[in-house]
Amino acid sequence: MKAALLTIGNEVLSGKTLNTNSQFLSKSLNGLGFDVIEQITIPDDETMIITALNRLLKDVTLVVTTGGLGPTYDDITIPTIAKALGCDLVLHEEVIRDIEEKFKRFGRKMGDNNRSQAYFPSKAVVLGNPVGTAPGMYLAHEGKIVVALPGPPRENIPMFNHETKPLLTAIQNQPIHLMDLVLFGIGESDVENMIQENLTVPGAVRLATYVKPLYVTVRLTATVQSLMLETMKALEALFGHHVVGKDDCLLEEKVYHLLKERGRTLSLAESCTGGLVSSLLVSVPGSSEILDGAFITYSNAYKTRELGVDPALIEAEGAVSEAVARAMVLGLKERSGSDYCLAITGIAGPGGETPQKKVGLTYIALKTPENLLVRKFQFFGDRNTIRLRGALNALNLIRLEILKESIE
Repeated sequence: MKAALLTIGNEVLSGKTLNTNSQFLSKSLNGLGFDVIEQITIPDDETMIITALNRLLKDVTLVVTTGGLGPTYDDITIPTIAKALGCDLVLHEEVIRDIEEKFKRFGRKMGDNNRSQAYFPSKAVVLGNPVGTAPGMYLAHEGKIVVALPGPPRENIPMFNHETKPLLTAIQNQPIHLMDLVLFGIGESDVENMIQENLTVPGAVRLATYVKPLYVTVRLTATVQSLMLETMKALEALFGHHVVGKDDCLLEEKVYHLLKERGRTLSLAESCTGGLVSSLLVSVPGSSEILDGAFITYSNAYKTRELGVDPALIEAEGAVSEAVARAMVLGLKERSGSDYCLAITGIAGPGGETPQKKVGLTYIALKTPENLLVRKFQFFGDRNTIRLRGALNALNLIRLEILKESIE
C-alpha cells in the first residue's frame, strides 16, 4: 500500500524548524508495510494544501499530514482537508471538554480560539494528544485515508505510536521488517564493494547504504523476517570489528554498555576535542555509572597543573605528540584511578600548523587495566569535523580494546 507525507508549515520551509517528523514517520510506516513514495513540504496556504492533497491521493492510499493543528489563524489543516474532500465539519463536544480540562490542569482558562480545534469531519476518528492541546485526525474517505498529526515531534511521535499505529495496523496485513547495521571506520563505497563481492542477498531482502557523520548504515528491508535475520548475520560476519551495533546504536552507547557490563569505569583528558568525548558519553542515560570524570586540559599550563605533564617534555616534543599524549594519560590514571583512562591531543585548526605537524594531526592515548597504547591519526576537514573525528575515533579505540580483551 502506497503512502505519502505532506508537511505543512511556513517555519519548516524557512529553515527555522528542522523536519525530523518525516524520517520518523517514513521509518514507522515502512515497518507497517506502507511504501512511502513521496514527501513534500508546503506553506500554510489553503490552495496549495488542496492542490497537493488531491494530487497525492491520486497516487497513494494514505496521506499523513503534519502541522497546522493549533488554534491560531494560520492553523488551517483540518478545515482545508475537509474542503478538499468535500466533507462537512462538525463540533466534537468531547474534544472541547478535553481541551478545557487540560487548561484547568495548567491553571489557565481556555480561549475562544481553542474551540476551532474541536471541529472535524463527522466520520473522522479524533486522535488524542496526551502532550498538547491539538488533537489529530484519522479519516477514511472513498477508499483513501488521510491522517493529520501535529507538527511538534514531542506531540507527533506519541500520537502516531499510541493513536495512529493501531488503526493502520488493522488495515495492513503484510508488515515490512526493517533493521539497520551501523558501521564505523569504513567508507560507503568500500561497504558496497564488499557486499557485492562477498554476499549473495536473497531477492526478498533489499539493502541500502546511508551515510551520517562518520558512520555508514546498512539498512535491510524485507517481508520475510527470517531471511532478513540471516542476511544480517552474514553482514555482521563480513564487516567484523567495523560493526558498532544494530538500529540506532552509536559509539557512545556501545562504549557505555561495554563498560557497564564489565563493571568498569572511565576517565578522560581532552585537549583538542574540548570536552566533546565526555559530552557524547553523558548524552547516554546512565552514563554516571561508567564515567568518573573528565579534564579539559586545553592549554599547556593546564596539562602540567592538572595532569602533571612535565613542561620540559612539552617544550621538547610539542603539546601534540606521542610523548605528551602518553604523559597525559599516565597522569590521568594516577589522579583518577579509573579502570580505563583516555587522553587526546591534536591540532584542530585552522591555525597551529607547522611544517612537521599539519592541521588534523591527533594523538589518542588509552590506558587499560592491562595495556598502554598511543595511536596517531591525521584527520581532514574543518575545525569541528576534526574534533568530531577525534572524539569518535577515541570512543572507537576504547570499544575495540574492550572487545579485544574479551576475546583474549
